[in-house]
Amino acid sequence: GNVSFGHDNQSSTTTGTNNTSIGYQALRYNVTGSDSTAVGWSALRSSTGGAETAVGYGALYSVTSSGADTGIGFEACQNMVDGNENTCIGHQSGNGITHGGANTFVGYKADAGGDYNYCTAIGYSASCDASHHIVLGTSSESTVIPSIKATTGTRYVCVDTTGKLVSQATACSGT
Repeated sequence: GNVSFGHDNQSSTTTGTNNTSIGYQALRYNVTGSDSTAVGWSALRSSTGGAETAVGYGALYSVTSSGADTGIGFEACQNMVDGNENTCIGHQSGNGITHGGANTFVGYKADAGGDYNYCTAIGYSASCDASHHIVLGTSSESTVIPSIKATTGTRYVCVDTTGKLVSQATACSGT
């Protein structure tokens, strides 16, 4: 069965089962989709897919025919229309993508510059610029991998601003 609490949520559901919605218009246009959870104002509002999870105001708001997507945070993955297996965690994370699959965005406005697949962006405003990319932070930051042990003590592996890996005995501040 379905569980619904809030005005105008799951009002279009006919054969979809095992859905839970809490909040104004959560899962509003779901007709046949099953196994989804929507918590928040208009979370998963347009969804017709299944196995979706949206928590937060407008999370996965525009998604229609997708499946197995997760949006957690204010307007997380709000503009995504279709795509499968996307994960958006953070305030307005993943909002630059409308189509694409197997993407992961973690952090405030972590995103992609287009409709990519297999893109991972982690950190404040981190953004992928192609499919099959992993981005940590922004270009103005250094990426640090701490506590790599060497025979003579701890070493730090850093990525400098030119993209080169460097190994050093001190922490990676500004390299």
